[in-house]
Amino acid sequence: MATAGLLFALTNSPLALVFAAVGPVVGLAAIVDGRRGARRQLRRDRAERAEALRRLTDEIDARHAGEREHAWQRVGELGVVLEEPAGARWSGAGANELVLGRGAIPSGQRIEGEASDADDRALLARAWTLSDAPIRADAAAGIGFVGPPVLARAAARAALVRWSAAVRPGSSGLRVPETKEWRWAARLPQRGAEPTVTVVEGEQVTDSRGVIAIATARELLPPGLGTVVQLHSPRRARAEVLASPEQHREFVPELLGLRQAITAAARLAEAAARSGLEARPLPSRVDLAALAQPPAAGRASLVAAVGTAPGGTLELDLVRQGPHALVGGTTGSGKSEFLLAWLAALAISYSPSTLAMLLVDFKGGAAFQPIAGLPHVVGVVTDLDESEALRAVESLRAEIRRRERRLRECGVRDFIELDRAVELPRLLIVVDEYQALLERFDELGRVFADLAARGRSLGMHLILSTQRPNGSVREQITANCRLRVCLRVLHPSDSRALVGVDDAADLPPSLPGRAIVDDGTGPPRPFQSAIADPLHLELLRAGRSSDGQAIRPWLDPLPRRIALAEVGPSPDGIEFGLLDAPDQQRRLSAVWSPESDGALLVCGTPGSGRSSTLDTIASSFAARHGMGRVVRLPANRSAAWDVLMELARPDASDDLGSAPRLLLVDGADVRFRAWPDEYRLAASEALSTILEDGNGLHVVASATRPIGLSAELRDRFRSLLLLRQSSRGELAQLGGDPSLWRADDGPGSGQWRGLRLQVALADPPPSSAPPTANAPRVQAAPAPALVFHPGVSYALVTRNVPVALARLSEIGGVRVSVLTAAGSIGDPLTAAAETESAEVIVGDLDAWAAAWRVWTELKHTGVAIVDGGLAEFRALLRGRELPPLLDPGAAQGWLIAPDGGVERFSWPERRFRRIHPSNPEHATETIASDAGS
Repeated sequence: MATAGLLFALTNSPLALVFAAVGPVVGLAAIVDGRRGARRQLRRDRAERAEALRRLTDEIDARHAGEREHAWQRVGELGVVLEEPAGARWSGAGANELVLGRGAIPSGQRIEGEASDADDRALLARAWTLSDAPIRADAAAGIGFVGPPVLARAAARAALVRWSAAVRPGSSGLRVPETKEWRWAARLPQRGAEPTVTVVEGEQVTDSRGVIAIATARELLPPGLGTVVQLHSPRRARAEVLASPEQHREFVPELLGLRQAITAAARLAEAAARSGLEARPLPSRVDLAALAQPPAAGRASLVAAVGTAPGGTLELDLVRQGPHALVGGTTGSGKSEFLLAWLAALAISYSPSTLAMLLVDFKGGAAFQPIAGLPHVVGVVTDLDESEALRAVESLRAEIRRRERRLRECGVRDFIELDRAVELPRLLIVVDEYQALLERFDELGRVFADLAARGRSLGMHLILSTQRPNGSVREQITANCRLRVCLRVLHPSDSRALVGVDDAADLPPSLPGRAIVDDGTGPPRPFQSAIADPLHLELLRAGRSSDGQAIRPWLDPLPRRIALAEVGPSPDGIEFGLLDAPDQQRRLSAVWSPESDGALLVCGTPGSGRSSTLDTIASSFAARHGMGRVVRLPANRSAAWDVLMELARPDASDDLGSAPRLLLVDGADVRFRAWPDEYRLAASEALSTILEDGNGLHVVASATRPIGLSAELRDRFRSLLLLRQSSRGELAQLGGDPSLWRADDGPGSGQWRGLRLQVALADPPPSSAPPTANAPRVQAAPAPALVFHPGVSYALVTRNVPVALARLSEIGGVRVSVLTAAGSIGDPLTAAAETESAEVIVGDLDAWAAAWRVWTELKHTGVAIVDGGLAEFRALLRGRELPPLLDPGAAQGWLIAPDGGVERFSWPERRFRRIHPSNPEHATETIASDAGS
């Protein structure tokens, strides 16, 4: 309109005013048309929503129908239960949920989203409620029926018949009033057993668990009932769950007439009689001696009577019902006693030649102690001995391989097909506290899984016992353990995981040995396990004492002491001990082959038996080649030096013969540590030369740790024998197997080539022995005593001139002179005749350095004596060659001949007088003493 007015002002044309009139008309028309379109769209949206709600309602109804059908199939409608074969629904004592009638219960269906109107809220309520569904109550918590006696009894009869049709006779008991109204219930097969459900009418009870009560008024019911059913009419009742007010609901009750109840009880009683499930109470104790054991049937069975069930004696057969068994039960349930009775029953029927038992007890080893002495028992593995458990891993694997080879050799595929003449017993492995075993040794769990899969055809069976079956036993094992026994457990899930029903969680703690068994012949059933009293076991052991021991799948651990004579001779080398080879089910000789193995280094902590090992190797070598071929590096310093220098000579093999020789070096890492630096290095070089060149000489050395040797020496040893180490980590660092480490290893225990070792004991070889033919000895002679020859001049270099003069004064036939500090020779100190005396000139290093000309002349014409140290020797002779090593603290020195030869000497023994301190001239005596004292 504004635009039209502007055009009219500019053009003065009436046509512009027409545009001004058209604008409002067009706007009004658009509004009217928009409103009409919105109404049409709303009608379409409402129709679509109604259709969607209808489809959603149909889907909810369809799902509810399936949910309702599944719920009724699970419990069965009362008419179906009465018409189907009696006993078809028998399971166990855990069937405590009873159907009271039909009504609305919460549904499992849910709709996502929020309600926007009343229709939405109605639809949500419809989805969340399942109509015409079973209304159930927990019989174990107690149920009370309140109303007119006719209605209340009819509802109670329906619930009781349902319970009797669901609970297997013998697993639970029933008690009803001794009145004519309940006389029909006397035929129910649960009567006579220990009651778990009690029907009361007009009487009070202190314990409402398992009670079905009938009363005309609510205040007449026993207190503490879990559910109260108020019956208003045959079509209307109200159930109130006292612990959960939100579960109060109206429903149509199930009612059962007296004639229908009588018929149902008769049918159930006949079915129980046909099945041998008459409700006879189980005894609270069964003695194993009172059970008649079935006869053994060769290799075709492994059967034993282990207790009493509702149908009579319970017999378990590991071959037909197994091949393996799982046993569960909490502490105090009688699990260990049941295992003990089962094994004793097997030992009664089967001889050790047909059945061997390996017992694994991870509760300290006491559980199987009463039968450990039976000849059937080939071993008892406990958690107290970790090494034995690890040996069991390898030994069982070896046993599997051995049995596979035996069956292959006999041309059969199954243990049952073996000829009777083949001596191969069944092996029964029993584990008490299997869960504890897995926590400590997971490797054993893998072995048992392999056994579970292959044991049946190999004649190997498992009985695994645990407190918590649910989750502690792997599926690979449970799939092959068809025989299940569950004593009392704390959680229904444990019972359900083992035997498929919750019954074992309801077993009373006052009845140890009461259990549920699933042997595959029918539904799980209760039984009372037998108990083997000590007297019966003692008689069993005595009766089997004359039987031979069963074939063992492994040997005992190596003894801590082995004589060398017990080690068989080996053509391949020098035997020195025994090796434990559980993966081969035997012991092997520990053999060192010098030619192929090279030099041997024995390492171990102090007290581990290093020296004894060297003695054993020396004795074994001497028995083969003669004691004269054994060279032991002496403990004496000078003697050890002489032996090393002799053996390191390039031509040493020419003098010592071509036959094999053995050098023993005990404590190679500390032997040269206290030597002077130059001698220590020279000794290491000499030993390295011996190791490298050999010259027909084999070397065995010992050390605490290889790191104590130089790198050059370590590389020369090609074989390492590991004795006890201080820790598992140190053993691993040395290249050993840490699983073989034992903190309590005794002397001689260790490992060799990956196997556990026990070194044999042998008498150490003598330090010296006469040589055998063509086998000269290598030994160091003691340093000869210093002897002065008449007419010979001697130059004596010493650090302590007075001590040297005192020593010379005790030697006859010498004329002694002393060098002055200026290097001149003083007057003789003795008056011996020149023709009968040796001339000895004594001086320290400084004096002889000043008298250089005298030293040079005497060195070439006489004999030089160095009574000092290596510094004096080097200063006067001006050479780098090392003289023979002297012993510390000994009165020794060097003699240097005119031709340059150097020999070690010892001063003659000195004589001293002991003088009384209070009277020097009284009570004197002459004693001998070392020359260096």
